[in-house]
Order: sequence, then C-alpha cells, then structure tokens
Amino acid sequence: TTTPAPTITHSEKIGSRRGRSSIDSATELDWVYTLRGTDDIAALVAAFDSIAPMTVQDPVTLEDLYRNNIDWTQLGNRVWEFTITYIDGRKHDETKPPETGDYKISGSTTGGTAKILVSKETIARYAAAGGTAVDFKQSIGVTREGEVQGVEIVVPAMRFTIDYTQPKAVITVAYSKLLEDLTGTVNIDTFHGRAAGEVLFLGCDFSQGTKADPTCSYQFLRLPNIAGATIGDLTSIAKLGHEYLWIYFEEAPDPGANNRPAKRPKYAYVERVYDFADFDALGIGG
Repeated sequence: TTTPAPTITHSEKIGSRRGRSSIDSATELDWVYTLRGTDDIAALVAAFDSIAPMTVQDPVTLEDLYRNNIDWTQLGNRVWEFTITYIDGRKHDETKPPETGDYKISGSTTGGTAKILVSKETIARYAAAGGTAVDFKQSIGVTREGEVQGVEIVVPAMRFTIDYTQPKAVITVAYSKLLEDLTGTVNIDTFHGRAAGEVLFLGCDFSQGTKADPTCSYQFLRLPNIAGATIGDLTSIAKLGHEYLWIYFEEAPDPGANNRPAKRPKYAYVERVYDFADFDALGIGG
C-alpha cells in the first residue's frame, strides 16, 4: 500500500506583502502565506514552490525581483506560515551560487608602472646665457658621470581576474600540473580580445571539495604590444607586450654644444623572457 499525498491548502495572509527600499535603490519584498494539511516540510516546500512565482515586479522601478529565500514557522498542528523574500537582480546575482560554466571578469588598470630611460619627446632645453644645452636625444636624468637615471612612470597595463566555475572532474592532479606549467607564460593566440603576446598568466587560486563545483580564480596581466616606436635616433622599434626592451647608450660629442660629450641611445634590443602557451588549455574560453 502507498500513503496518499496530503491535501495542502494555502491562503495569503492579509497585509502580508511587506517591502523595503534601501539607499542604493535596491528593493526587497516579503510575501506571507499560510499552508495547512501536513507537517511534512518537504511536501510543504514543494507545494509552496508551485504557489509563489519565481519573479514579481518591483513596484518602485518596475523591474523584475527574483525569489531568493523561503522561511517557515509552525503555527499549530499541520498549520505553517511561509514567508518568501524577493530581491532585485543585483543582489540575486551576488547571492545565488555559481553554476558550472559561469564566469566573472574583474580587472584594474591601476598600478602599472615602469622605469623608462628615454622620453617620447624633449619639449625644451635650457642653458645659461651664452651656453647651449647638450642634446641627449631624449635620455632622462643624465648625470655628470654619464649615468642615465631615467624616471618611473605609469604605463598602460591591466591586471584582470577571471573567476570560472569548473566541473569537479576538471580539477585533477594533471590539471593542477598544467596550471603550474602555464604560470609565467604568454598567450600565443588572441585571448579575450587581447592580441598574441599581450597577456601574461600570473597563476590560479582554487580549492576542491566533494560537493560544489569549484570556482577558480585565474589571474592575468596585460601589456600592449608596441609598433613603430622611436627612441632618440632609433626608429621603427617593435616589441610584444611582455618582451623586454633595453637601450645601449654611447657617449658621443654634440656639435650643437661645442662638441661636449653626451650620453645618447645607440642601440635598442628586444629580448624574449617568457615562453608562449595556448591558453585554450585552461578551459575558460577566450
């Protein structure tokens, strides 16, 4: 024999619809129902799931509010009060657990600095009356001993993180070894809209459990590729974002300043310091 399913009735409590709007314009609504017929919580929740809609309209913004959580309190024998809370989309996205394949990208363009030894352009040169300032060909901070000191500047750079929810089966010993191998490599193909050579993989933070799929945080640094740069008398200089450019300076007389010796850029060298890798192996798209 089988036990027949309980007959559950419901009614909305008079004056049950309570709402609140916060300073950031986020709205929450509470709806309260009374359910009768059983003390089986699983059956009551299943019945309430069909009673309350998944979305309702925000009376303030007229946008959708999403069903977030359900609370219940026993009022008597087989009599229960259920309260449902609806929240706006912003809070809904923050509170719901990520599903497999979900991802979020966050980034910052602050903090990208580099020491440069030559400027893009020397705007002016000044000397005392009767003298002529030496032309150092855009070298910055040349000392009496001929050392080029340079200056620290902000450069175009973006550090960004991709939080990606992977299936549990992906995070294996072999995959963790892959993350080790790819850390400190540069994209060999276009990756999330960035050209080959611009994105450096800084590594990944992750933890693996037995129940929920893990959300892995993949961290990257993007530096733009350069083409057609000019440094002093050196022209048409090109480098990929994470290649290293260095300058060899040579002392040469400046005819415009009574042949006084001047430290000037003589040669430019572009060095590859990272290996290339196919970031498709990470399994996060792009």
